[in-house]
Order: sequence, then C-alpha cells, then structure tokens
Amino acid sequence: MGRLLLVAHQRENKFGGPPWPLTLDEVNLFKEQGLEELSHELHTEASGVSKTRFRVLYQR
Repeated sequence: MGRLLLVAHQRENKFGGPPWPLTLDEVNLFKEQGLEELSHELHTEASGVSKTRFRVLYQR
C-alpha cells in the first residue's frame, strides 16, 4: 500500500508554467487510475499562478 499527496494550483486562467495548474477533471484522473481518494481540500492563498490550490491525499 502506498499514499500520494497531490498539491497543485487550480487552473483559473492561462498560465505558461511551470508549475502547470490542473483542472478538477485532471485531478479526478487519479481516481480513474485506481487510486482511492482519502481527502480533498481546497486552500486559498495569494499567488501569481492562481488563488486556489488542491490538496488531495490518495491511497492505493
């Protein structure tokens, strides 16, 4: 068994990256690949990339 912590900016507008912001659909691809989502949080913070970050914990 292993765990994966995903921390990523939420895509709100065009950004050339890196880092490359993700959409909710892209974050959900991890579940489609067999990972179980243990927690899913959204954090708001000031950033030049986006104002929201995903913090998602998965388990396999």
